Amino acid sequence: MEKKSENIILFSLVIFAVYCSLILGMSWDEPFHYLEGKNRLKYLFSFGGRELDDWELRSHYRYYSGFYDTLSAFISQIVTIKYEVHIHHLINLFFSLLTI
Repeated sequence: MEKKSENIILFSLVIFAVYCSLILGMSWDEPFHYLEGKNRLKYLFSFGGRELDDWELRSHYRYYSGFYDTLSAFISQIVTIKYEVHIHHLINLFFSLLTI
């Protein structure tokens, strides 16, 4: 019986986490990460043919990998822009649950 109650609690917490990630609004720094992910995705899809002028002007690109932003920009291309924030939050929740 103990194992069953543990599973029920775990399932309830995961459902609550999904609910919270869907009702949560956009934070103050999310538009920056969306833009950076889309820029990196455009660069990757151009196979390096895109001009790097705007990339070289920003010195933080050297220290900021942006893999997560690029991956979530790629996944968010599947859905409409109306649900972009929800998709990014669900992707973040998925990676958070994977680490646990």
